[in-house]
Amino acid sequence: MMTYTEVIRVTDHIQTGMMTYTEVIRVTDNIQTGMMTYTEVIGVTDNIQTGVTDNIQTGMMTYTEVIGVTDNIQTGMKTYTEVIGVTDNIQTGMMTYTEFIGVTDNIQTGMMIYTEVIGVNDNIQTGMMTYTEEIGVTDNIQTGMMTYTEVIGVNDNIQTGMMTYTEVIRVTDNIQTGMMTYTEVIGITDNIQTGMMTYTEVIGITDNIQTGMMTYTEVIGITDNIQTVIGITDNIQTGMMTYTEVIGITDNIQTGMMTYTEVIGITDNIQTGMMTYTEVIGITDNIQTGMMTYTEVIGITDNIQTGMMTYT
Repeated sequence: MMTYTEVIRVTDHIQTGMMTYTEVIRVTDNIQTGMMTYTEVIGVTDNIQTGVTDNIQTGMMTYTEVIGVTDNIQTGMKTYTEVIGVTDNIQTGMMTYTEFIGVTDNIQTGMMIYTEVIGVNDNIQTGMMTYTEEIGVTDNIQTGMMTYTEVIGVNDNIQTGMMTYTEVIRVTDNIQTGMMTYTEVIGITDNIQTGMMTYTEVIGITDNIQTGMMTYTEVIGITDNIQTVIGITDNIQTGMMTYTEVIGITDNIQTGMMTYTEVIGITDNIQTGMMTYTEVIGITDNIQTGMMTYTEVIGITDNIQTGMMTYT
């Protein structure tokens, strides 16, 4: 189940599930399977509504205030209301679109809700997503439940899991599996493979996470290898570490639970364990396994392989 709110310039490709789109602008929507409802669709070339070329294979659709929409729906019950400039190709399921403009959306399976989505390129495969206030986002989600709130200029590729995006700007996100939450993320390149992540106030981050649950909060320009001191090269194999006020450290930790607070200019390579990041700036983070928490991290290059991480 996905929900999109305030997304601009969105290209959305969702494979499976039930989607709901609300206030989406300049969206091209191609949905394969699931239950969608379209509301406030304008300037759409629709293969379902009135005064348009409509090609419907199976199911019951309801169109309200749909103009100039290109819509190809194969199966399921759809409702279109006040959709503008949307190219929509839906295969199966019931979809709901509300206030969509210039959106390219391809949803295969799962239940999604889109609210106020503008200029977003979103490719979601499976799961339940929620998008809120997303602008200029490229989103590729495969499976899981995601929530997007205030996302701008994000390139997001999520494979599996439940994600939540809030206030994300210019983020490139590739998540494979798990539940993620993004809040206030700006200029981030995020590649997450598996696990549940939460992103809050993340700016300029390059994040590659393979597995685990992550939460990102206030992350800015960080190169993080999870170190401990200033200008130090640290290689820790096992144990529980807590990092506070770390600057310019190169840290390679294999296993254990780490907590990072006020880290700046860090290159972080974590293999296994549970980490917590707080007030991290300029970090390049490569984490293999474990649960991490990031708080106040900006401009981070993060590569996490396995484990459950939380960024705050």
